[in-house]
Amino acid sequence: MSFAGKLIAFVGKRAARRFDKACQDPGEVQTRLLLDMVRNNAGTEYGQRHDFASIRSVADYQRNVPVITYEDIKEDMMRVVSGTSNVFTAEDPVMFAQTSGTTGDPKFVPVTPTDRGTAHTDQMRTWLYHAQKAHPGILDHKIVSLVSPAIEGYTESGLPFGSTSGHIYKNMPGIVQRAYSVPYAVFEIEDYQAKYYTIMRIALEHDVRFLATANPSSIIKLCDKADAHAEQLIRDIHDGSLSKTLTIEPEIRQQLEQKLRPNPKRALELQQLRSHRDGRLLAGDYWPQLGLIGCWKGGTVGHYLNQFDAWFNPDGNRPVPVRDWGYLSSEARGSIPLSDEGSMGVLTIATNFFEFVAVDDLEANRDDPASWTFLTADALETGKEYYIFVTTSSGLYRYDINDVIKVVD
Repeated sequence: MSFAGKLIAFVGKRAARRFDKACQDPGEVQTRLLLDMVRNNAGTEYGQRHDFASIRSVADYQRNVPVITYEDIKEDMMRVVSGTSNVFTAEDPVMFAQTSGTTGDPKFVPVTPTDRGTAHTDQMRTWLYHAQKAHPGILDHKIVSLVSPAIEGYTESGLPFGSTSGHIYKNMPGIVQRAYSVPYAVFEIEDYQAKYYTIMRIALEHDVRFLATANPSSIIKLCDKADAHAEQLIRDIHDGSLSKTLTIEPEIRQQLEQKLRPNPKRALELQQLRSHRDGRLLAGDYWPQLGLIGCWKGGTVGHYLNQFDAWFNPDGNRPVPVRDWGYLSSEARGSIPLSDEGSMGVLTIATNFFEFVAVDDLEANRDDPASWTFLTADALETGKEYYIFVTTSSGLYRYDINDVIKVVD
C-alpha cells in the first residue's frame, strides 16, 4: 500500500471508532446533538422566533419548531445568500451547496464551518475504512473518483456556491491527492464531452483499484467514452498528448499537458487488449485489478448496475464488488453503508438529528402535520417504512426532505 493509502486507512480507522462509539447509544447521542444545535443557535432570528432558548428536550423541540420545506424558508434563505448573518445559524456560511428546486429555481443550502468539522468528515472516512477492510487492495494503487466543480459561481455577497464533494477533493492534502488518478482541474472543464475524455485519457494510464462516484450512470459514460474513442486515447497516451480537438479552457489544458509524458508501453498494452476484443476497449481489461466500485445501488439506478458486468466482467469470471454510496443529498448525508449488501446503511446519528413518521400515518393525513406521530431513531421498528425529517448544522430545522426509508436489520 502506498503511503497515501496508509494515511487514508489510518484516518479512516479513527473515524470509524468514533462512529461506532456514537452508535452504542443512538437515543442519547441524537438528543445531545439536537440540544447542542438549538443552544448554539438560540440567538439567531430563527432561534428567537421559535424560542430555542426554552428547549430542554426533543418533545420541547417538536412543540416549538414547525416542520418545513425549502419553500417555507426560501425568503429567509435568500437573505442568507445575499449576506445577512444570524438568520438560521450563529455561524456564517463559508459556501453554499446548490441543487435544483421543485419549482425550477435552484436551492441554496448553507455550508457552515461545523459542516466541515470532524463529525462530518468522519462520515466518508468511516465508509472508506469499512470498504478497505472488506477489500484490502483498493488503496494499493490509484483511485478514480468523480466530483462536480467546487465553485460553480458566486452569490451577490461574494460567497461561492458549488459542490461540497468538489471542495473536499480540491482541498485534500497533497499527500492524499497522490492516491487519486485524476487532478481536480479536470472537473472544472466546462465541455461535458471533453471532461469525460480527459478523465479517461489520464485514468487509462493507471492501475485503478477503486472507482467511486454517486451516480452509476457516470461510470457507464466513462466506459462508453473509453471504448468509443479508444484509438485517439491510445494515440494520446503514446504521444503524451491531449487531443487538440477537445474544447478545454487554455489554462486547464496547459496545467494538464505539463504533467503528461509519452507512454508507448501502456499504449501498446491497450492496443493489444483491444485486439483480443475485436476492437473493443473494456474496463475489465484495462483495470483488471479493480477491487471495488462505490456508487448508488438503490432507487431507480438498477438499469445502470445491470450493465456493469458487460464492462467490468466481460468473461464472467471476476465480478467487481459494488458498495452503495449511501443516502445522500445536498441537504445532508443520511447513511453510511458498511457492507456491499444492498443499499442499506447506518444512520449518520453523530451529524444530523433525525425524525421519522410512519408512511401510513403521514399519508392518512398528508396535509396535517400536527396529527403525525414523530419518532426518533431509537424508536423505529424493523421492516417498517418512514418519511424522514432532518435537522442539520447548516440551519435546516425539521426539514421535510420528502424521502421514504425502510428500516432493516
